[in-house]
Amino acid sequence: MHTHEDSYRMYAPVYDRLNGSREARIWHIQCLIDQYAPRAHTILELACGTGSILEGLRPGYELTGLDISPAMLKVARQKLPTVHFVQTSMTHFALKHSFDVIFCTFNSLNHLLTLEDWQATFESAAKHLRKGGIFLFDVSTYERLAEASTDAPRTAVYPDNERITTYVSKQAGGQFTWHLKVERAGQPERTERVLLQTFPPEQIVQMLRPNFTAIAVPSDPHQVTAEDKGRSYYVCKKR
Repeated sequence: MHTHEDSYRMYAPVYDRLNGSREARIWHIQCLIDQYAPRAHTILELACGTGSILEGLRPGYELTGLDISPAMLKVARQKLPTVHFVQTSMTHFALKHSFDVIFCTFNSLNHLLTLEDWQATFESAAKHLRKGGIFLFDVSTYERLAEASTDAPRTAVYPDNERITTYVSKQAGGQFTWHLKVERAGQPERTERVLLQTFPPEQIVQMLRPNFTAIAVPSDPHQVTAEDKGRSYYVCKKR
């Protein structure tokens, strides 16, 4: 098992290839920003990965991306040289700027394994939001992860004969593991595992209340893709 800093070391070079276009998620994030923070100018993404969401947001924002993985940020910086990126944990970050919007998407919060880490992330986000600022995030529910753990592994094969296999397995104590296997002819197989955790909505809302007015936003099948089944959205306004 990799440390947090090493997580996605294998995934980073193939992330964009495996996930393809993020147009649906970009559109959804942009709609939430337009609805809840229409005058937003400064935006921070937590666990920004390769910057695929930041890249698709409407021009005119001042963008910052934060991620703990140097491998992910290497790709993001090459893709978006004018965006400011910071390598640090989203649980306890300290930046010199405040923001109108902070968002975190694609199961990123599920990578935090304790309530204390979730609470620390919410508190760090609140500290970096301007008064009335908006914190947007989504999480995979237990039901979503449990269902994913029953699915067969998914393998994608590309013209250069690279094969990428992913699957989720259930662990003791309510945790899950996301598995990645990358294979290419003539090269050793590369594997990576990342633990995932989730908590009930009532616990999430309770952690948010000291700093935010929390509004759960249900997934709309007309607005988001099928992959969002079982994913909960939250729009949180800083008190």
